[in-house]
Amino acid sequence: MHRIAWLIGLLITFAPTIAHAQPWSGILSPSRATDWSSAGVLGGVPNRTTICATIAPYAGTAATINSAISACPSNQVVQLQAGTFTLSTGLVFAKSNVTLRGVGAGSTKLIINGTTSGCSLFYDSAVRMCAGSGNIATTAGGSPGPDRSATWTAGYAQGSTVIALGSTTGLGVGSTIFLDQLNDASDGYPAAGDMYICDGAQPCSWGGGNRFARVGYEVCTFVVIWLLAYQAMVLKRNLMIMYQSAITGISTSQIIATQNASSGMWAFAEGIEVMFMVVLFYLFRPIVFNIVRRVAATMASPKPR
Repeated sequence: MHRIAWLIGLLITFAPTIAHAQPWSGILSPSRATDWSSAGVLGGVPNRTTICATIAPYAGTAATINSAISACPSNQVVQLQAGTFTLSTGLVFAKSNVTLRGVGAGSTKLIINGTTSGCSLFYDSAVRMCAGSGNIATTAGGSPGPDRSATWTAGYAQGSTVIALGSTTGLGVGSTIFLDQLNDASDGYPAAGDMYICDGAQPCSWGGGNRFARVGYEVCTFVVIWLLAYQAMVLKRNLMIMYQSAITGISTSQIIATQNASSGMWAFAEGIEVMFMVVLFYLFRPIVFNIVRRVAATMASPKPR
């Protein structure tokens, strides 16, 4: 009996300990990763059971659903029956603590072909979720800006679960908060080369670069490469004509006349050659740019004396 107890104790002592790693473990550095396991609704999404309104499937604007959400008492449900709701405008959640619920992922379907504006956002969306006057974003795009704003004074370090605000006027449970960061005055924080927060002007933009200039650059590059490929084909054709004339003794004018007599076949073959050289030039472009960059850097570097 003592031996059995000793064996069980030994097994318990050396039993492997199971550690639940974060989903990003081994992918992101812990210094750059964020633990989101405590984010979301505390205690989970509430399972509300009291139904304030039941709506059958229909096609039209979202006004019926939006009105039901606005009129629904707190902690109750607007129930969408089985079927397809084809909506020409967007849904608006202008009230907190109300659930919009279908009867299942394969039963209730929402097809939202329209959008809704508001929230002081500079874009329209299929679903809008903001209470009160709805102004929760910035003044970008001529919007009126947020109803209230405050300075984010503390709590922005990695791993923080509490933030400190310079003012909490008008802030209550269920309020929507947008956390924003001012643009950096210079390249990087805390040192040059670190993350640079900016928008709207070079070197920053809303689209990760000057999109229009990028399109123009690519079009010009394609035209230049196509012209180079065409000139290379013309040079190759003239060299072949001169070579054929030297080998056969036939004059170049006679060879050109023979080719002109079957111009369709020659034009098709030369078109294929041009497309082949365009692809070839595109493949060699980064190699050429790298060589030119290295040569330029070598010439610009000071020579030892």
